[in-house]
Amino acid sequence: DMPVFNEILEPTSKDTKILATYDNSYYANMSAVTESIVGKGRVIMVGGAFSTHMAEKILEYTDTLNPYKDLLTLPKECEIAIRKKDNTEYIFILNYSKDEKTIYLHKECIDLIDQKTVKVTVSIKGYGVILLKPRG
Repeated sequence: DMPVFNEILEPTSKDTKILATYDNSYYANMSAVTESIVGKGRVIMVGGAFSTHMAEKILEYTDTLNPYKDLLTLPKECEIAIRKKDNTEYIFILNYSKDEKTIYLHKECIDLIDQKTVKVTVSIKGYGVILLKPRG
């Protein structure tokens, strides 16, 4: 889904992988998204303007949509922000909903505001914030 601008990508190497093709008009079946390995990394080229859907698909493909999925699962109304100091991660969770939400923890954490250990789930009040530090 590239709603505004389209460009046909011509793979320049046999190692370039075509991830997506266009499916309409005279662009049909031509390269829309490609991936190339460069050094220790990779380059994903998108032949068009991003849509939210396209960005989500690329983040899913690169496994970076939810980099903290091994630690916790958040409802869509919550935002996570991570800060790191001296090799310790501090996890700020903000609830943008008026309703209380439940955060599912996959690892034990310390709630730094309430000074208690939390396991499995933790609740965050409407428009509230919690600050967690993973144990171990």
